Amino acid sequence: MRNANTMPSIRGIGWSRASLEKRWNDALEAWQQLEQEYEIMRRTELAPLNEEEQLAVRRLAADLPAVWNAPTTHAVDRKRLLRTVMAEVTLTVDRETRSAECVIVWSGGVVTKHRVQCPPLGWSCQTDPGVIERMRELARSHPDHQIAALLNREGGRTRTGKEWTYQRVSAMRKTGIRFTDCDEAQRNASTSCQ
Repeated sequence: MRNANTMPSIRGIGWSRASLEKRWNDALEAWQQLEQEYEIMRRTELAPLNEEEQLAVRRLAADLPAVWNAPTTHAVDRKRLLRTVMAEVTLTVDRETRSAECVIVWSGGVVTKHRVQCPPLGWSCQTDPGVIERMRELARSHPDHQIAALLNREGGRTRTGKEWTYQRVSAMRKTGIRFTDCDEAQRNASTSCQ
């Protein structure tokens, strides 16, 4: 004869009525908790904006460049802002003309199209020509480590925005920036060639 507090085993697992009832009550309690949280969120976070909030949004929208460029606006905020106002973005690249068409579907349904020229191949790998010219000028009378220090002092940066070092200047000069007045010994010395 079976015990009245047990149910037939299911696939070898014997569950008691008490354990099933406890699991049911736990699940029911979790469901009720979720319903309460949803109701609170619906009333607060998902509620339509009141007049004061609508006015604040209109003021911000009227001066969007100020919001975008504010020092307190971070990249994460800008991305969130873009995701709010853009429903879809499609980019189609034409390799023959090295151009791209960007189609933006805005949240309100308006569609705008933009055509942009892609930069020439290798363009992103080039150091600013002004920095290279300055390096050529300095190479006539300064060793690499001094050139690096002077370029950094003047605000010159590599193509990736890094500060100049002896090694970076030396590598750049191997690509075609030649010395004119400095010989090999002076180039590596700690004083200038003047």
